[in-house]
Amino acid sequence: MNILAIDAGNSRIKWGWFEDGEWKAQSWLATAEAGKLGAAWAALPQPDRIVVSNVAGTAVRERIAAALAPLFRAEPAWIAGRKQQCGVVSGYHEPQQLGADRWAALIGAWHRF
Repeated sequence: MNILAIDAGNSRIKWGWFEDGEWKAQSWLATAEAGKLGAAWAALPQPDRIVVSNVAGTAVRERIAAALAPLFRAEPAWIAGRKQQCGVVSGYHEPQQLGADRWAALIGAWHRF
């Protein structure tokens, strides 16, 4: 299985290509240049899965979605804080207030350690 993982923050949008159990490629661009994502991803092969963490807001989410749609068949899975997921229980009264990047890191750490 190969995965395109995207982490959109306020300063940078980072991505990596995970295949055969290892990271094969990684790169980034400034969040202000989100309109260039399509060109940056054009040479990537078709991913089996696309996973996106976005804490940069609705406009960046729309730019990411617009860049992905013409290039890839896989629908992106948008990470969001939840009450419970993958064996992790959130202590937040409103779990969606925990940033998607931190929720993903927490789940990853839980499963790794």
